[in-house]
Amino acid sequence: MKFRIILAFAILSFLLAACAPKATQGPSPSAETPVITTQVVEPTVENTSTPESPNSSELVEVGELSAQTDSQGAVAVTIMPKLGQASDGSNTLVFEVSLETHSVDLSMDLAQLATLQTDTGITVQAVLWDAPRGGHHVGGTLQFPSKSNGQYVLEGAKSFKIILKNVDAAERKFTWQLDG
Repeated sequence: MKFRIILAFAILSFLLAACAPKATQGPSPSAETPVITTQVVEPTVENTSTPESPNSSELVEVGELSAQTDSQGAVAVTIMPKLGQASDGSNTLVFEVSLETHSVDLSMDLAQLATLQTDTGITVQAVLWDAPRGGHHVGGTLQFPSKSNGQYVLEGAKSFKIILKNVDAAERKFTWQLDG
């Protein structure tokens, strides 16, 4: 009997530790005031499609872009750009996304809720949300087409943003700057 009590206590302690919120710096936000935390890094843009090398990669290559986190409502959303060719060889713009919550159902399809917009006026809808459905901690990849009406989405862009709608907040915006 004593062994069962110790085992139950150990399992309960492990579960509480796994679901405990991560420590944050600074004062904790009030429930009434949404907090948006973002970081922007201005990378060097290198377009590998040049008239001298027509067979080079047709995607716009960019330097390292930083992850951004939006903590509105009860869901923290972090997006990390991984621009370039997807692992399956398709020409898509790939982003690693993680969602964390303790109270909201995370079984939504982010591809239906996400758009990518550039400062050049191009807007594209996400085409794939590759992640497990449900749970308190969900991570996966969000993919957008690399072309729109025959033009590369990031060609000539100085900035772009991803807009997520209805993920426990009316709208979340993640903006990155590109040097051109």
